[in-house]
Amino acid sequence: MRNRNKIVVRKKPLAALLLAGVVLLGMSVPVSADELDLERGGSVTVQLEDLDTDRSQVKFNLYKVADPFLDQGNLYWNLDERLADSNVELNDLDTGDKVRRAAELLEKTVADSGIAPVSGVTDSQGEVSFRELVPGMYLLGGTEGNYGITEASLVSVPGQERDEKGSMIGWIYDVNLIPKAESQKTPVPEKPEKPDTPVSNTPGRPVYKVQTDDTSSIGKWAGICLLAGGTFFLAVTAKRKSKNK
Repeated sequence: MRNRNKIVVRKKPLAALLLAGVVLLGMSVPVSADELDLERGGSVTVQLEDLDTDRSQVKFNLYKVADPFLDQGNLYWNLDERLADSNVELNDLDTGDKVRRAAELLEKTVADSGIAPVSGVTDSQGEVSFRELVPGMYLLGGTEGNYGITEASLVSVPGQERDEKGSMIGWIYDVNLIPKAESQKTPVPEKPEKPDTPVSNTPGRPVYKVQTDDTSSIGKWAGICLLAGGTFFLAVTAKRKSKNK
């Protein structure tokens, strides 16, 4: 069943949304068939940011999650029935936060939906293109690897073309997308304390290195030696006194 909530246009710069990894393409204005060609195909080109990491061979999956349709001069999106459990309303994406949340929910659902993705890997410049796409709303899956972590993104073909003031001026059939990304921080493992290690391989009688700052054993042996010496001295003195008597 098609959702017929009217799509309202918000004046937000398209470039800023592209950099954030999301495009508010669920919003539209009333358009005529002359302005929007739903029979024309397009493409999505993904360009990774430079994070001072290797941008090549990063794999992306692109899923078609909705079909566009026109009703009384307004554009709407009809979510794929296999994604109904995601509880996403594509015709109410009027803020960047809503778009990001929708992408997250769809990413959790699409893996088990049976929707086959189109896959591609980036070149040495961190770019990959998905061509000959039919009009629709697409989900670009997030990635995690040597390059870093990218968020899932929603993008449509065609997309809205806007001027510097944020006003819509036309349609883009070849869409460029920069997913939001961050470098993957690898935690530095703590160095375990090294136990005393034997310096001899004599079975049953390992000899351990003595720590240079460990004076407890030296003190104990010194005390034992002093006690033994004192006992010996008293024994010799007592014996001499016994002979003199």
